[in-house]
Amino acid sequence: MAAVVTDYCFDGNPAKHSCVRALPEMDMLNLLVLHATVDRAVLDAYGWTDIQPRCEFILDYEDEEDDEPGRVSKKKKPWRYRWPDEIRDEVLGRLLELNAQRASEEKALAGTGGPKQKGKTRSGRRPTKVPGTPLLD
Repeated sequence: MAAVVTDYCFDGNPAKHSCVRALPEMDMLNLLVLHATVDRAVLDAYGWTDIQPRCEFILDYEDEEDDEPGRVSKKKKPWRYRWPDEIRDEVLGRLLELNAQRASEEKALAGTGGPKQKGKTRSGRRPTKVPGTPLLD
């Protein structure tokens, strides 16, 4: 799912961003097409064919300092190439529902398998302690 929530951070001009600066314009367009293709494939894998992902350049936030009249800001604006909020929120909501459903199923299955033995491996032996590892003491 990482491909779906990946975004690209630009300063308002994608050609100037460090990760795409050296790319010719055609390669950058190919990158954006590949991003859209991966988004569609992942959503289809989840069975969410009703969601139509479309990425846009969206300003992440505004600095209050930028609002001062007569002052030119030297800071780069944090533009991101990502899904609009309504699409992102829909996907994240569905992922949360799916996570809760799977956690419930795992809990139900764990209840039918008997009590779990603490501190032992599948073979029934205790794991060997590595000297100098305080987390395992």
